[in-house]
Amino acid sequence: MSDKKLESFERGFSSGFNGIRRTCNCGWVFYLADINCDWEEGEYEELQAMDNSTPLDYHPGGVVMMGAEYCNACTCWEKKAEAIVSFIEDHIEYIRKYLALEKARKESEAKNSVTL
Repeated sequence: MSDKKLESFERGFSSGFNGIRRTCNCGWVFYLADINCDWEEGEYEELQAMDNSTPLDYHPGGVVMMGAEYCNACTCWEKKAEAIVSFIEDHIEYIRKYLALEKARKESEAKNSVTL
């Protein structure tokens, strides 16, 4: 998948929260490689010593998909995103139809709802 396509997908499904530390759904931990951040005592050193952690030169962000939160720096997310984007692209007309039907249904419900 192209970097631009992945970027668009991540922006579309971003949790909107960045921080100095993020644990991906797969268990891998990503953290900002800046000792001067607001770390708890010993936290930064603990992260550096972990076998399943990666320092980053940017704040790790999150992407929420199907009830799970992934770190946008994790390779597991890229594989998951590629599969989801492929599904969306392969079914785009069905998705458009579904969204149009849902829009019409919700508009009808709103029109027919009782206001207080």
